[in-house]
Amino acid sequence: MGAYDDTKPNLTVFNDTLRYLNTYDNRTLIKVNFKKLYDEKSDPGEMRILINDPAYFDHISSMQNQQKLVIFEYDICHPSAIDELYQYISFS
Repeated sequence: MGAYDDTKPNLTVFNDTLRYLNTYDNRTLIKVNFKKLYDEKSDPGEMRILINDPAYFDHISSMQNQQKLVIFEYDICHPSAIDELYQYISFS
């Protein structure tokens, strides 16, 4: 959990080459302001946002699930968001 420009909280997960992040309205983690995906290997300066690139949709889905697991594991979201998150998480 971090803060984007010291104003909005964000949560980032990584895999071998990709970085996926959500920036939230506040620390309840209920409302996502924006999502970003970067390829840290081919674009270390993060100049190209890949979130809408269909070639990355499977990676995005996997990383979203990883992010939700982090939220549960560290109990960092508002209790009212738990039920909503639980509906969309995959434990496979």
